[in-house]
Amino acid sequence: MNVVIVIQKKTTLEEHTHLALILITKNFFFLKCKDCKITSIYPKLNQQDINYLYDTGNYHNKFYSSLNVKENKITFNYLKSFLKKKDNVLDYGCGNGSLLKKLSSITEKLHGVDTYSFSEYSKISKYKFNYLNYNNFFAENSTEFDIIILRDVTEHLNYPNQLIEKLIKMLAKNGFIYIEGPAEKGFSIVNLCIHLFSYAKNIFINSNNFKPYHLNYYSLKTKLNYLSKLTNVRLFYFKTFETGWPYDNAGLLKNIISKISKFIFFILNSIFNKTNYGNRFIIILKNEK
Repeated sequence: MNVVIVIQKKTTLEEHTHLALILITKNFFFLKCKDCKITSIYPKLNQQDINYLYDTGNYHNKFYSSLNVKENKITFNYLKSFLKKKDNVLDYGCGNGSLLKKLSSITEKLHGVDTYSFSEYSKISKYKFNYLNYNNFFAENSTEFDIIILRDVTEHLNYPNQLIEKLIKMLAKNGFIYIEGPAEKGFSIVNLCIHLFSYAKNIFINSNNFKPYHLNYYSLKTKLNYLSKLTNVRLFYFKTFETGWPYDNAGLLKNIISKISKFIFFILNSIFNKTNYGNRFIIILKNEK
């Protein structure tokens, strides 16, 4: 089964690029909302579409096969500043458990949720912790969590806030939701080059094919605006940073672009301490119940 994306001409309605996605016999588009400015896939994918895009062999094995995911170090450094030994931690979208393994140096109350069945998870898990059933998680779980982690999750969901609202109800008093993910519409040399190369490919080759693993494209501003609609939580912390992904170690030219982008972030962050430059964001929400 092939997933093909074709870039169409810009529309006069919104002056943004439409992407047509052919999945089986259906057409999808990436459209920018006039109100929230978030670019999302439309119509929303059904469960069959999602199962194809994110099956274990097609997605998880490709991106989450390593235990030593380098992003774990960045995430860990932020979480350890307020994570306590007694805290109950949930990693919703835990992959193979590599982040939870790193967090085990602070607390042993670790829980993970992902789309694997228990039998599938036993084959890929690199660390033993309380793996919870994804299908029945909200119906069967009554545990309150001090910290809930959503890393590289919300960009894969049709309706991210619906999930976050459910998770808010599971937060303990003064608990935190840690959200981290790509800021693909944020200001970054890597992001700029990705868009330029995409347009050039469409103009000169008349093709721009890729699998749309991300259903929503955010900047820090659009993500904060989207999350501001949530109730019973307040914004505790936010930051952008640069990883160079996906150009990091992806060939000579792309690697040079990646290093330049990371150097720009280093300089800006050194001068201003907090900058909106970067291709990833961290947003922490605190429970106000």
